[in-house]
Amino acid sequence: MSLYNLGSMTDAERVRATAASCLTAFVENEDSDMGSPPRPNGVTTAEDVTGRLVRDPYGQPVEQFVPGLISYLAKGTKITVNQPSMPSNYDAYVRTNLHEIASGVGLAYEVLTGDFSNGNFALARLGLNEQHRLIKVLRRLVFAPQFCDPVWQWFCEAGQMAGLLPMDVTEFPVRWSEPRIESIDRGADATADRLEMRNGTRSRRDIIAAYGLDPDEVDQDIKLDQENRDTLGIVTDGDPRQVSISGVVQPTEAPTSDDPPPTKKSS
Repeated sequence: MSLYNLGSMTDAERVRATAASCLTAFVENEDSDMGSPPRPNGVTTAEDVTGRLVRDPYGQPVEQFVPGLISYLAKGTKITVNQPSMPSNYDAYVRTNLHEIASGVGLAYEVLTGDFSNGNFALARLGLNEQHRLIKVLRRLVFAPQFCDPVWQWFCEAGQMAGLLPMDVTEFPVRWSEPRIESIDRGADATADRLEMRNGTRSRRDIIAAYGLDPDEVDQDIKLDQENRDTLGIVTDGDPRQVSISGVVQPTEAPTSDDPPPTKKSS
């Protein structure tokens, strides 16, 4: 109903704006009872492809206004024109309906409309969090069981029929990795991920999977990248083995057990 009402309001406003843009002029003819050029009332310009006047089913001529019209009126003709007015609360009405529509479809208002003029960062983030929570629920309870799982089952059955998978296995375990939802504050999210991992409330594999990546592939990529940097002698801030988070270069070799312990000097 909100979509229908907003569409009706938008159509009405479009018609009003079109009518308001029709600049017209009327000339009363004192010498002739008919307009010049001849028209039933000197107003209509509605013609079909053959040049004949358009008439309704009752034989009455169809008259219309067009921008820039200059019409000659028959003697004694009087026209009263309705002056459509712009509703004072049109913007507020549209914005309220869009908020209601966004809530109904489960999207943030800013995402649905692209309007960021009346919101701040905190409100936009709150709306996006609600949207992302709904998307995660739909992925896990609707999309994965109704689409991903059947496709995986068909794939395994095809592999069994082709002799690529054992026939005596009735179920092949699978884990779905969700695409990453882009963050609006990557720095804060990265800090929260690191703290959760250090506090023991979240595993590193779970954090990587939340980014839509395969933890095993990420580990292999990190290992290969470290080996290449060691071979080429490249030192970067992105390797915690080489540089600490505060920017201090890490020692290349750890002290052995044969090294004497450090002595404490007194002042």
